[in-house]
Amino acid sequence: MKVGIFQGGFKPFTVGHHSKLSLALQENDKVVLFYGIAARTKGSDFKYTKEMATQIYEIVKSALQREYAGKIIIEKPFPTPIVATFSLIGAIKDGRDKERSPISQWGINPEQVEKITIYGDPESLQQFTTNVIGKKMRTGEDKEERYYGDLVKTGRLVFDDALTDDGGLERMAQSMIACGYKNDEELEDKINVRGSQIRAMAQACDWRTFQNFLPNFLNSKEMQQVIDIMQQGIQKNTTSENLIRSYIYEVTKW
Repeated sequence: MKVGIFQGGFKPFTVGHHSKLSLALQENDKVVLFYGIAARTKGSDFKYTKEMATQIYEIVKSALQREYAGKIIIEKPFPTPIVATFSLIGAIKDGRDKERSPISQWGINPEQVEKITIYGDPESLQQFTTNVIGKKMRTGEDKEERYYGDLVKTGRLVFDDALTDDGGLERMAQSMIACGYKNDEELEDKINVRGSQIRAMAQACDWRTFQNFLPNFLNSKEMQQVIDIMQQGIQKNTTSENLIRSYIYEVTKW
């Protein structure tokens, strides 16, 4: 059995996230999605609250279960997606359920797991590699042994940053095309879209563009529900000049 793990904050879940998830679904027998619901109320003009995150999570979870029934496990982890991911790796390493990773309930037999792949971008994957693989703490304890055992050394645990790996972007594009996305000039933009750009679109009330970056497993009613929820985060006291500057700044990052 091949197991894929994809974790993140998803504020909100976009086509870019779907591109990584669809790749994981194509390459694995079972995929675990750890979906964080933390707020993001600082650093931008858009206020994304925990309540909004929870509401959108329920919509996305229902749609994903409808689309990928039997192949995907969707969890709202505590305390964070990162901790839950480490716990799941540990459960497979140790061959038994952990408090945050009841793998037996998820239909995952650790003895049958031949490969675990963690999907993400360079920043998110660093949390699982920096100061872990091949390094020791001050006490001399081997962190890699503690968290991963021999999973990395034997090639059973790998970290897939498709955005920078050779051929990775093409793999993601092909997985999206297989999910029904158009093979056009916007495809790469959709894969690379950032959460800050999506939230800037919402703050600017550019809902047509915003909807274009929502994943296609959402139906029209669900997309509208997401838009209605996102409208709660618009800061009314933002000046028009600052709003336009913020929007242009985020869009031009492409």
